[in-house]
Amino acid sequence: MLQTLRAVQEKFQHRHRSRGDQSMAEQKYAATYQLGKTTVHVVAPEPMSKEEHEQRVREFHLAGWAIWNALPVEQRLSINETAAGKE
Repeated sequence: MLQTLRAVQEKFQHRHRSRGDQSMAEQKYAATYQLGKTTVHVVAPEPMSKEEHEQRVREFHLAGWAIWNALPVEQRLSINETAAGKE
């Protein structure tokens, strides 16, 4: 039985939060830098288990292959030839 692979798995679709979920004062930052008059806040990803990390990486790979396989064969061959010439 063939299984249909989706580029974005349903359980991980769209994780963006709407602006205003947390006020700027409540947000916890991994680091904050002051560059002239600009403040840069770095937000670290939420902690995850090794298994969840591996699953996400696998899903990224599957999405990449789904995109690649969706290209026409002629375009894939052209891309491969271009990449081989750059090595």
